[in-house]
This record gives sequence, C-alpha cells and structure tokens, in this order.
Amino acid sequence: MVRETVLNYTKRKYNTEPDYPWAKFPNYAVLRHSKNNKWYGLLMNVARNKLNIEGDGETEILNVKCDPELASIVKKENAILPAYL
Repeated sequence: MVRETVLNYTKRKYNTEPDYPWAKFPNYAVLRHSKNNKWYGLLMNVARNKLNIEGDGETEILNVKCDPELASIVKKENAILPAYL
C-alpha cells in the first residue's frame, strides 16, 4: 500500500517512472530525476532488526536524498532515520 502511494505520488508530481536496475533485488525501485537521470529515491526492503524495529522479517523503506538542512529538521521525527552518519 505504501509502495503504491509513493509511486503514484512521484508519477503525478514529478512524472517519474521507477526503474528496477538490480536482478538480485527485483523489488527495489529507483526514482530518478527526468532531466539528469540521477536518483532521488529508492524503495527497498530492510531487515527490521537493522532499523531497531521489533519483530522478524523485513520492512519496506523509502531512502530519499535531500538537502542537509532539511535532513537535520526531518530526522527529528520518530520514523525518519539518517541513511549514514
């Protein structure tokens, strides 16, 4: 459900069609800028324990590139984690 919402939104707002570049991870959807083909988002699955989420298995996440100033604001939210430090 979240995947469909994200993909519908990016299609409507940015005219982005996802691509799936990795045979090993066929469900990983890369979102790219239409003008320069650089990626701005990645829908992927991550083991719940890697995110300190209770339970077994994986959860779907959206990794989004953003301005560092915006990142410092949004990472204060409970459900938003930095991709790297």
